[in-house]
Formats: sequence, C-alpha cells, structure tokens
Amino acid sequence: MYVDPSEVTGYLPGDTFAVSIMITSVLDLKAWQFEMSYAKYMSEIAVVDVIEGDFLMIGGETYMAKNVDPFHGELKVGDTILGAGVSGVSGS
Repeated sequence: MYVDPSEVTGYLPGDTFAVSIMITSVLDLKAWQFEMSYAKYMSEIAVVDVIEGDFLMIGGETYMAKNVDPFHGELKVGDTILGAGVSGVSGS
C-alpha cells in the first residue's frame, strides 16, 4: 500500500487537497485497513472526508469503517467484502 501523491506541497491554510491510498499486485484481497497520523489538534491539517474507492467493490458488496480523531491526529480506515464464502479481488 502507498499514498499517492507521496508528498503534498504548495497549499495555503484553508486549501483542500486529496490523497489516494493505493495498492499493487494483490491476490485474493478480501479486506484491508490502514492508519494515518497527522498534526494533532487540527492545527495544520484536518480530515474532511474519506471516500471508498471501487477496487474492493469488484468482489461484491463492501463495508467501510472510518474513525477520524482530530484531537490526536489519527485517521483509521478499514474495508471488507461482505458475505460468507466470497472470493477476494486481485490486481492493483
């Protein structure tokens, strides 16, 4: 997994930007999770929204959970394909 773009520069306070969490060369992926840390107390950056991509949805209905903790500067996100006996997705 990696963040794209890996570095974000040139923005002023109040500007909005997006980063994507990408994955490459996986086989039979049924669930994923990540944690990201950023400046505490929303002093420099704030998480505005987390939007689920469509890669895992290839395998069927999904459920994404997210927790944004601006006080501690933490973002936690997880996603899974729902259903028993479902196959995972492969690719990038």
